[in-house]
Amino acid sequence: MFPKLDISQQIIYHAMTGYLFCKSDIMTTVLPVTILAFTATPLCTDHPISHAIQSMFWLLLHLLQFNLSNQLYSINEDRENHPYRPLASGRITISMAFNLRWLSTWICLFVSLFYGKAVLEASFFSALFALLYNETKFHKHWFYRCSFNALGYGAFKLGTMLISSCDNSVLDSVALDALLIGMAMIWTTVYVQDFQDIEGDTMMERATLPIVFPTLSRAAVMPMLLLWSIFLWNFWNLAFYAGTSIVLLAVAVSARFWLARNIKADKISYLWYNLWLAICFMLPAYYRVRSSIR
Repeated sequence: MFPKLDISQQIIYHAMTGYLFCKSDIMTTVLPVTILAFTATPLCTDHPISHAIQSMFWLLLHLLQFNLSNQLYSINEDRENHPYRPLASGRITISMAFNLRWLSTWICLFVSLFYGKAVLEASFFSALFALLYNETKFHKHWFYRCSFNALGYGAFKLGTMLISSCDNSVLDSVALDALLIGMAMIWTTVYVQDFQDIEGDTMMERATLPIVFPTLSRAAVMPMLLLWSIFLWNFWNLAFYAGTSIVLLAVAVSARFWLARNIKADKISYLWYNLWLAICFMLPAYYRVRSSIR
């Protein structure tokens, strides 16, 4: 039951509930996606602040939709790993979260409709991937987990990028390359988030890469991050010092995953991974600037 609150307190209470649904994704989803949106696609010079706010609102709305769905099916796990989440803490009832989960889908589609066909399609596929990932057993196997993470990130990125730009209907070649490369990077590296959740994933009978291949999955982090760093160095035509910095950060992050092996350390390593990812997502802007001054 909800505590008896006046209107202003209710607004604050429910706003905090929404925040707690998305809290763990601020650094790992919101930051990388918005960085890519504001750098791969130049922020529209016509009312840039408005475009930035609208694109972030669209992203947060769709992230809330996904998390409502996702956390409905991981309550027991969240009581162990994320006790602050609204369902795990009893801040909201299961029936209310279930109703909000489906209401949010229609709200996301309705809001996206105002931005045109391309943004509406991004919203539709975001809802579809959330449904396939959370309401089926695809999330239990590492291949489908990585695949749907990449597809879901792609839908988030596409909608956010389109709204942040002046043209809501199409991405230019640089932005499209950044989107596709970003999805491939997520597909091949996002499994590092599962190192910190081995206990909960085991309880939920998930077959994540750290569970199925505990040693190989850690050993694979360094070559994967290094290969992507070297590829981006060449693809975005980075200067020597910029390229070297990306490579060195990849080595540091990878070494940390290999050497520090406990839940707390893996959580910190995952934040460092997201820092590396966010910097990689800034590189299209670097490429645009270098190309314009030649």
